[in-house]
Amino acid sequence: MQTIEQIIEFAKSKKLIMVVDSNSRSTIWHDTTTNNRGKTMEDFVASRQLSIINEDNPRRTFQSTRGKVT
Repeated sequence: MQTIEQIIEFAKSKKLIMVVDSNSRSTIWHDTTTNNRGKTMEDFVASRQLSIINEDNPRRTFQSTRGKVT
């Protein structure tokens, strides 16, 4: 987390898009459920006043016998 904190601090006055594969689930980014990792990520995003710009899309980025995620 320290590296992410450093990037966020560095980018405060700049325009920055970060792409994260967090293996977390949240309805905020159009999943069907929110798990513990998703709640942690939601709290992290909110506490740093970050924005999520994930679009709702019927194409899946992950699919297995355990489920599928957009």
